[in-house]
Amino acid sequence: MKKYSALLLTLALLGCGEAPQAIKNITASEIQAVDPAISGVELHQQTDGRMRIDIQYQDDPATGGGVEWNSIATTNAQLAKLILTHPNASKLNIFFNSPANKNAQWAQIRLDKDKLSPDWQQVTYHQLFAQSEPIASSIETSNWLCTYYTSYESSRPSGQMPPFCNA
Repeated sequence: MKKYSALLLTLALLGCGEAPQAIKNITASEIQAVDPAISGVELHQQTDGRMRIDIQYQDDPATGGGVEWNSIATTNAQLAKLILTHPNASKLNIFFNSPANKNAQWAQIRLDKDKLSPDWQQVTYHQLFAQSEPIASSIETSNWLCTYYTSYESSRPSGQMPPFCNA
């Protein structure tokens, strides 16, 4: 499922296949149609009139370790480039839930378009991850995040290893 979802998102970014190239209207159904792994979408109007989009993403950890956060970084960048390019989109929260574990949330990532660099659409997925706010839901997934940061220096927030990784 993970490989299939990544392929669909990649095709959407390249303009191939049936997936949309970018979100034209911010609706739950249009966003949910982007990827079969999206199990739910909530739209929240912010005080400035723009929208915060919360996405429930079905994704079981495959092997553990940094590879899981690398997969999250890829999904984060792909969804951000499809959704946050819309002028009415403000924030994107992606919740990663494990169907094999009663849909327990094992990770979350937040993006605030106002805090992204002006060139955010051109940066690598690791560099965009560095501008995101990843949240591990357990000590184990936090350790996986540290492994990811060790492997991909450009993904580190402000280029630094987070303090919780040095503990």
